[in-house]
Amino acid sequence: MTNVEFITGRQKLRTEKQGVSFIVRGSDGKAGELVVSKGGLRWFPKWKQKKNFKVSWAKLERLFEEMGRPEK
Repeated sequence: MTNVEFITGRQKLRTEKQGVSFIVRGSDGKAGELVVSKGGLRWFPKWKQKKNFKVSWAKLERLFEEMGRPEK
């Protein structure tokens, strides 16, 4: 099972410039880090900490509409 950890500092989230970080851990340890910010999402996999994968909010919306499954 994957665990997700929510880490924040003492700043107010609405003024957070770096975004909010979620550390994702699986049975093998850290899987990566997901950063949620005003510009979209960034995924830093454990094997590529210097590089990240970025998705804007507009692209994320299209992804959910095209590939997501509606729930009741």
